Amino acid sequence: MVLPALSLFLTPFWIVPTIGIPGLVFLVYLTFRRQEFTLTPLSIIKGANEYDLARITEVLIDNPMDKEVSISCGPGLIIGGTGVAGASMAAMGAIANATTGAMMAAAVANAQAAAKRRFRVRIRYGSTVVTLARNLKRGRAVAIFQLLTSA
Repeated sequence: MVLPALSLFLTPFWIVPTIGIPGLVFLVYLTFRRQEFTLTPLSIIKGANEYDLARITEVLIDNPMDKEVSISCGPGLIIGGTGVAGASMAAMGAIANATTGAMMAAAVANAQAAAKRRFRVRIRYGSTVVTLARNLKRGRAVAIFQLLTSA
């Protein structure tokens, strides 16, 4: 008896789960890993880098996912004819149009949901923009922004 998960590796497409599953795990790790920086009276320390507060020209909050979404769709075309074959063609066309519309609506809803947790707090240090924290909800990003701008 072969386990269902193991059966993926016994197919001709074994390369897909071999690369896809670890890749997905790595993306989840990057999204939820712990992020740390230290605010001292004279600098911000992130990782091995120290950023002098006097050289920071701007503190930014942005959200790369929060963009206006515009969807346009051409008119649907349903082809049919007489008899059983024509009726089945018309039904397939109607189902295809409905499915396309539903998938586009689901994609917009997914993007709006992802935008709620994609805020970033960044600093402009000289000509470089440095990300201090990312994948934040709005309230936490604003709190970090206020902490950095009050210093």
